[in-house]
Order: sequence, then C-alpha cells, then structure tokens
Amino acid sequence: MKRSTLNLVIACVLVFTLISCENTGVDTPKLSVSLAEGLVIEQVGDTLVCKKNDALRFIIDGNPDMLVFFSGHAGSEFRYRNRTEIDGDPAFSFNTLLTFGTQFNGLKVYVSSTFPGITREEVTDRTNISNMEYWQEITDQCNLPTTKNAPNNEKASPLIDLSDFKGKPFYLAFRLFHPQGNESTWRMSNLRIINTFNGIDTEIGSFKTIGFTAFDMVVASDPYLSDGNATDKTNRRWNLNTASSDYITVGGSTGNTVDNNDWAVSDKINLTKAIPDKGVAIKGFDNAPLEEYEYQYDVPGVYTVTFLGVNSLYDSRAEAIQELIIKIID
Repeated sequence: MKRSTLNLVIACVLVFTLISCENTGVDTPKLSVSLAEGLVIEQVGDTLVCKKNDALRFIIDGNPDMLVFFSGHAGSEFRYRNRTEIDGDPAFSFNTLLTFGTQFNGLKVYVSSTFPGITREEVTDRTNISNMEYWQEITDQCNLPTTKNAPNNEKASPLIDLSDFKGKPFYLAFRLFHPQGNESTWRMSNLRIINTFNGIDTEIGSFKTIGFTAFDMVVASDPYLSDGNATDKTNRRWNLNTASSDYITVGGSTGNTVDNNDWAVSDKINLTKAIPDKGVAIKGFDNAPLEEYEYQYDVPGVYTVTFLGVNSLYDSRAEAIQELIIKIID
C-alpha cells in the first residue's frame, strides 16, 4: 500500500510538472494593422501612397501584451534594431580655451591606430607613448587659440575627418610640450566623436565617456598624476577629474621650473560604434487593448512602418510583426 501511494504521489508530481512547463510558454500575438479609410491616395504594389502632414490613423486588430511602433525614420527602423556597428563617416571636434601665462603654443594633438594602449606599467607606457612612430600630429587642423585675450582665446575646432581610421583601433592624445616658464592654462571641452550614417550622427565618445590617462615624461616616478597642478607635485599638470563635466585642463603654473612633456591619452575607441534603432512603446502589459494609433509624416519619402507585438511570460517570449510600406508625397 505504501509503495502504491508513493507511486501515485510521484505520478501526480510529474503531471503537475508537465502542466507547469507547458504553461510557461506563450502564444504568438494576434496582430493586424491597416490604415483607416480615406488616407490612402493610391496603392502601387505593396506601397501605400499618402499625403504629407495628414494624421495617419493606423487601425490595430489584436491585443499583444506589448506593442512597439517603428516609424521608419532614420533612427527608428525595425531592421536596425539590433545593430551595434555601422560603416559610417567618423569625425570629431572639440573646443579650446586659453588663459593666463605666456606660453601660447604648447598644446599638441595626436591620433593613432597603432598605439598599443595604456598598460599602467610605467616603463612600458613611457616607451610606447614617447614612440612618435605611433602618432600622427593633427595640431594644425584643430584651430587652437594663440592668445589669452578674449574673445580670441576660445576656439572651436572644425569637424576633423577620421575616415582613414575606420575599421582600426583609434586613440586620441593631447600633449603639453614646452620649456619651463610662465605656463598658460588650456581647457579642452565639448569633445564629440561621432559616426555619421544616413544623415544621423551617433555619438561615439566624449570627455565624459572615453577615458583618458595622464602621463608625465619628465618625472622619474609617479607619472600618472591627473588631479591638477599643486605646489607639492611638479608633475601634476593634467586635471582629468573634471572629465565627468565634459572638460579637461592642463598647465597653469606661474613658477614652473621644469620642462613640460605631459600627455593625456585616450582609451581605445571603436569608430564603427552605432546605437541600435529604437521604437516607441505604445502599449504596455497593463494597458487596455490599443485599437488605433496616429502618426504624422512631415517630409516626403518612403517609410517602412513596423508594429512589433510581443507576448511574454517569465523567460518565454513570442513576437508578431506587421509592416506597411508608406510613400509620403506633397
């Protein structure tokens, strides 16, 4: 009797487990989308022709747990929702402010695709950073100020093309390089490294995000100081602590008694980085069924409109996709 009872309990547990497993799955959402009557001027093949500035009313049949709308504009195309890299046109720019002192030509700017990267091993970094075969100087492209007199002491660089570095590692470096004397202060701000594709600029990096490491070639030890000038540390020239506020500074000592060769070298930067296209969530799990959705196109063109319906439960997920090709005319 005990064995029979035990077998029955095991059988019940197995049945319950099977039912529980089956219930963790989700059904594919039922979803159908069409345009309201009177909005389509004509249909050419699969393309629906509509007028600019008309409020397009999409009629939605079905009730997925969640519903996401992709307009088809650049930056909101369903086909690019998982894209993280893109073969665009990389470039960068930044602003420079020059103040104080009498040394107005000590700032240098370099780029590289062959620099091995910062190791935090002092001998190795000293050797690699000082190896000018790694670096290409682009100071003359940066429109740096040459006076501390306002307003000419603040300059914006042009957008500097980085196409030659596509598909390669990329490093950016700033260098304070001049003899001892009355140092000026250089403040670099608003760094924007971008990748442009189909007219859309994706920001790849800024002072806030890419990371810089300071290195002083003159001192015999502790070359990585990066918290600004101080009387107790003759090599504390770079202040990188302000990077979170989108600027960094270097220089600023009125009684500098040593030559300067101070670098700030970026982390490796991926110039093909792209932000995945995003849709707009128009219905959530707890929302009532959505029967229609309006969207207006102001620019003529052909747009692939996508509605993504999602049912989900725990680790299970099922999707339904509805696409409409819409041509907007004047």
